[in-house]
Parts: sequence; C-alpha cells; structure tokens
Amino acid sequence: MSDMLDRQRRAVINEAREVGSVSTNLTRENLIIKLTHQFRLDPPILDESKISKNMVEETIDVRGTAHSFLYDQTHARVNVVKYRVPFTGESIFFSLRPSTYSMAPPNAEVYESYFILSYPILGGKQPADIKQEFDRDMDTIRVSLTRQHADVKPFMDGLPSLIESELDKGNKNVIDKQKFLDDL
Repeated sequence: MSDMLDRQRRAVINEAREVGSVSTNLTRENLIIKLTHQFRLDPPILDESKISKNMVEETIDVRGTAHSFLYDQTHARVNVVKYRVPFTGESIFFSLRPSTYSMAPPNAEVYESYFILSYPILGGKQPADIKQEFDRDMDTIRVSLTRQHADVKPFMDGLPSLIESELDKGNKNVIDKQKFLDDL
C-alpha cells in the first residue's frame, strides 16, 4: 500500500509541476479540482445489500482441504456455494496490503465491480457452516478495507495542498527561466 501511495504522490508532483509550467484555460482553482479528481484513490466500498449467492458443481483440488482423505484422487467434482459481493471503488485495492493486515486473508476471485467467495461443500458441511465461513471472511474483508481507507485518507486529505504547492513550483520554474532569458 505504501509503495502505491508513494508512486501516486510522485505522479501528482510530476503532473502538477508540468501543468504549472504551461499555460492553461483553467483557473487555478479548477486546475486543482481537476488534478485532485484525476489522482483520486478510491478504496472499495462493499454494497452488501446486493450480495447474491448460487451453487454450482465444479472440479476442485481436494489436496489442500481437511477432507482430502475422503477422496481417492487429487480432484473431485463437488457442489460449491459462491457469494457474489458487489463494490464500488478500485478493484486494485484487493491486491494491496494495508499497513495492518490479516495473515490469513480470504481467497476471492476479484473482478472490476465485484468479487466472488467460493465455499466447496465437503465432508458433510451444512448451510450454517458455509454461512459462518462467509461471515468470517466478510469480517476480515471489512476490517482490511477499513484499514485501507484509513491508509488512503491522509493522502487524499493532503492532495489539494500538494497539488497547489507543486503548481507553484512549476510556475516558479517558468518565471525563473523567463528571467534568465531576459537577462541574456
């Protein structure tokens, strides 16, 4: 997460200095708003009211499960409960680790605006067992996203003033260059 924030900060600095050194039709205030929007970071926000679930039959690798001894082979065809959890924000955050994190995060298939948590029905699992696993995974995800929002907040809060400062540096560079040329 900190690497991503550092890269974003450097990108903001470079863009603001470059824009600050050229003429534009935008007012300074509108330029700051535009760049703030351009470099905004949006950690995901879950839309839990739209969670859906279904059951599909899939072939899974049972070697890593606690019930592998029940099967004569490494793969088995089993029913899998899949929860589809929609979100708004940037999906890239699911691949980033917040400053404080779980050592055993849930495994999910992440897409642009939703992720899928899958639970194979093995060894006589009951609906309550699946629900309990899902609730535990969702709690872990909520905590991780809360931490990511907390990690991103200082960057976002300071973004307008960072942009303003870097616009000034770009503008000063233009003035210094012009003064140098005028002195020739």
